[in-house]
Amino acid sequence: EKCSECGLENRSFLSRYKGLLAGLILIFLFLGVPFLLFLGFLGSIGSQIEYEEDTSAVISGYGDDKIALLNLSGIIVDAEPITGFASFSEELVSAKRVKRVLNEIEQDGKVKAVLIKVNSPGGSAAASEDIYRDILDFKARTKKKVVVYFSDMAASGGYYVAMGGDGIV
Repeated sequence: EKCSECGLENRSFLSRYKGLLAGLILIFLFLGVPFLLFLGFLGSIGSQIEYEEDTSAVISGYGDDKIALLNLSGIIVDAEPITGFASFSEELVSAKRVKRVLNEIEQDGKVKAVLIKVNSPGGSAAASEDIYRDILDFKARTKKKVVVYFSDMAASGGYYVAMGGDGIV
C-alpha cells in the first residue's frame, strides 16, 4: 500500500526483511548447528578425560588408621556423559565412577571409615539407586562406617544416596 502524501510503498517489517531473515536462518542451520554439536562433542571428550583421571578418593591419615573422602558434587548421572553441553557449566556425579572408587577404597585395608560429601541437586533416579545400593553393598562387604556430610545442597537423588550411610551430618 502506498502513502498518499509521499508516494512511497509502506510495507511491514517482516515483508521488507523476509529474504534477510530466511538467509540468516539458513546460515544458522548450516553453520551454527554443526558448531554447537562440535562444542558438545568437545565437552564430552573433556568430561570423559576428567573421569578417567579422577579414579581415586582422597585418603588421609597415618599408619593403620585412614579415612577416605568421597566427594559427590553435581548432577547424578548413570555413566560418563556422552554429550557435553552440561559439562561446561555443571559438575557430574557418575554412578559408575562412584562404584569404581568404592572398590578402590575397599582394596586399601588401612581405611577405617568413609566420609561422603554430598553437594547435589539430584539427577537420575536409576543412578541414585545404583549409588545407594553400592554404598550398602560396600558397608556389608567391608564392615566400614560410612558417614555422609551434606554440603550446600542435598536434594532428591543426593538425599537418596545419603540414606545408604550410617549417619548424616
